[in-house]
Amino acid sequence: MITLIAESKTMSSCAQLCSPTDWEKHSPVTQPTAEEIMWSLRDFTPQELAETVKVSGQMGVKLAEMIRDFPLRNCAQKAIEAFTGVVFRAFGFDSIKEAGRAYTSSNVRIISSLYGYLRPDDLVRPYRFDFKTPLAPGREKFSSFWKDAVTGFLLEELACHEDKTIIDLLPRDAAMSIDFRRIKKVASMMRVDFLDMKTGGSVATPHSGRLKMLRGALLREIAERRMTSVADLKKLSCDQFAYWPERSSENSLVFLT
Repeated sequence: MITLIAESKTMSSCAQLCSPTDWEKHSPVTQPTAEEIMWSLRDFTPQELAETVKVSGQMGVKLAEMIRDFPLRNCAQKAIEAFTGVVFRAFGFDSIKEAGRAYTSSNVRIISSLYGYLRPDDLVRPYRFDFKTPLAPGREKFSSFWKDAVTGFLLEELACHEDKTIIDLLPRDAAMSIDFRRIKKVASMMRVDFLDMKTGGSVATPHSGRLKMLRGALLREIAERRMTSVADLKKLSCDQFAYWPERSSENSLVFLT
């Protein structure tokens, strides 16, 4: 079973020292392409970057610095620790026991706008894009540019897993980086949704920030319990949510919060 999460827009400075041996062991499989993309953007002005990526002028200046410094390999950070958004904070990788960390390295994958496909232990440099940003080669959106490659990487990994199931914790823009039709020919795709119980018994989809927190919290449960199948998820009941079979379907898991 492979669980998919997406990058966050916020990252650490990725300033941890690393050696050539570290890079050789933990370099992302798509590192050459990421370098090519960043190199192609070196002549963009901060203002052009800000307008294209739809960020502030100050963030445009920071992004220009990230592009300039991207080739540096003396400092980087593991992807699972580099991203600092709500999902990753709720997941809390640093506080998970060693067995859960090992499970995360083997069974969790991060979909990235710049790198496409990341393992948790892959070393990354800071960047600031999103999947709709049209700065991939040919000025494609990152989601469409990576679709074939990311799908191929997933299929290769699924071949090594006994349980050929993908647990989809992705927001929809990140999910556009995967060709689900190809995946469904060899694996089960299970999308995870959450519903909040309201006063009076009605239910509603959580707001964006809460939804991200719940995705991170569920990922923590999966890693700590080292789940290996959908059956494990269907048994899940904790303080924050519980599996709701009546609202779930063949291709989706719904959790009541």
